[in-house]
Amino acid sequence: MQEKVLNIVVNHFENDSRVIKVSSSLSRHGYKVQVAALHKDGLKVEEEFENLFSVYRFPLYFRKLKPKSFFRIFALVELILKIRARFRYFDIFHCNDLEGLIIGVLIKFSLPFQKIQIVYDAHEYESNCVPGQSPIKVQFLEIIERMFIRYADRMITVSDSLATLYSEVFKITRPDVILNCPPQKTILSKYSDKKLYKELNLRSDQKIILYLGGLSQGRSLDKMIEAFKLIKNDEYVLVFIGYGPLKQFIVENTDNKNIFFKPAVPPNEIFEYTQDAYLGLCLTEDRAVSYRYSLPNKVFEYAMSNVPIIAPPLPELSKIVKENNIGVVLKEVTPQAIIKTILNIDEHEYHNYKFSIKKFITKYNWENQEKKLIKLYKSFEQEATVPLTEEKTLESDQTHLQKNMVKK
Repeated sequence: MQEKVLNIVVNHFENDSRVIKVSSSLSRHGYKVQVAALHKDGLKVEEEFENLFSVYRFPLYFRKLKPKSFFRIFALVELILKIRARFRYFDIFHCNDLEGLIIGVLIKFSLPFQKIQIVYDAHEYESNCVPGQSPIKVQFLEIIERMFIRYADRMITVSDSLATLYSEVFKITRPDVILNCPPQKTILSKYSDKKLYKELNLRSDQKIILYLGGLSQGRSLDKMIEAFKLIKNDEYVLVFIGYGPLKQFIVENTDNKNIFFKPAVPPNEIFEYTQDAYLGLCLTEDRAVSYRYSLPNKVFEYAMSNVPIIAPPLPELSKIVKENNIGVVLKEVTPQAIIKTILNIDEHEYHNYKFSIKKFITKYNWENQEKKLIKLYKSFEQEATVPLTEEKTLESDQTHLQKNMVKK
């Protein structure tokens, strides 16, 4: 019998490349896949994605009420009840992030006579995933995650450091690492029309320094802008492609001389633009545990476009860039260091990076990550469920929480 997988995301499922890749891979390997997401005006409630999987976006009454923070828990309960009613007969819940895990586990508890398996897909360190969280909030979220993570049958995450951290903090079997790489089958040569140059009216002799991704705190966006205000010519131009709460800040600093902005594009169109870049910026700041150990999509998207990377001195980012010689790691992230690095890369060094990238993408691609994903799913068929957690005393739990609180 074909196993049914429910991929749960607590967002609107618009540009979620990881969920698309996971759902598509499972579908191609014989699973019936459904994505459960949130609805908003302008999006379809139901749709098919490339004839591979279905998407259902739940309209929620309580999300429309204000203050939203007060009604958030009611909206979560409403979502749980609606998912349970519609997808109760699914075999595996693939739960993205902490809210997805809570939803999946609570539905599993409410259906004790059904054998629902839980896969927890932590895209970041969920207890401290954004800058500015207070130690009390971090501790509270860690308690919640500890309560629910023990009921996950399998767990995956997006970097080696995060896998190790989860294993140590929560005393669980080390999660599998499935990197968020694009497919290698992306054929770069088919994008040869200089689309980004044309849309921004750039000259062919100008070099694009690209930032791709979320426009939010902790990405050094302000330092990138300050760096390009230090240079007077337009030989190098800074281009932002993305969306997020700092969009207006970026737009206000766009001068259309050497700083430009383009709204986010769908995942299947990204490479039409990234391949025009000279260098790609990924300058995550060490402002949360999740940021410290992150390995963002953009690293692999730049590489798949044969674009060398400028990275910060953070563990995962510096390791992958240095070990594979695919770009430069800054000693410190300042406007002066950013622009100095860009201006000082010589032609020989630049071509060495591009040569290394060709080897890099034969290893770091979705086709290789897909093998690990399918192996994990096949393990449900091959063996009895192995409990994710080990026995722990309350005392050791409390000690661990104290040690792992983020100090502000």
